[in-house]
Amino acid sequence: MKTIQIISAAACTALFFSGCNKDDATPPQLTMNGEKVITIYLNAPFNDPGVTASDNEDGNINVTSDVSATNPDVNKVGTYYIHYSVTDGAGNKSETMRTVLVKNSAETLSDSYAVTGTCNSGFTDGIIISTTTNNRITFTGFGWYTNAAGKLSADIDFITSTVTIVPASFVCGTNPVNRSFSGGGALSFGRDTVWINTVETTATGSVNCTYIYVRQ
Repeated sequence: MKTIQIISAAACTALFFSGCNKDDATPPQLTMNGEKVITIYLNAPFNDPGVTASDNEDGNINVTSDVSATNPDVNKVGTYYIHYSVTDGAGNKSETMRTVLVKNSAETLSDSYAVTGTCNSGFTDGIIISTTTNNRITFTGFGWYTNAAGKLSADIDFITSTVTIVPASFVCGTNPVNRSFSGGGALSFGRDTVWINTVETTATGSVNCTYIYVRQ
């Protein structure tokens, strides 16, 4: 009779402690290093500050992310999202996300401009930014040449406020001829004015032209 009582007591004790043990339902805590939204400029490296995780049972645990050579793509303007996740030993999962903005430093020049010039004048031109090369802009209708088979671009140096034409050749004009373009200029008046001197060369010779772009 005593033996049966001892076994029953042991079973009850085991049942009691088993009922007190609770499953781990607490997810890991994530801490984001750096800013939640990061802005970088085209062609510059991206160094992910990362995310750290701590768990009430497992301590510090590794965090995985989908950051890669193309997320963010530092060679293409865009908005990118880096997802971070971690799972503890009990299967509890935590997630967070960082936004990375890849921009062209020259984006403030993107606008419509009234143009006066020595070769063509009195027209409106647009400046758009490159989506792949930092500080590069493109004139949407440079010189107001008809039948243009290309567009002229320029690189901006904001430290010296200088403009350098990207050498290019394309067919354009009322009587289409191949023209080669080169030259440079500057930004002025709080960057609301862009002036450029170009050398436009055809088979019959070269001509120097000046264009002044004033933001509308």
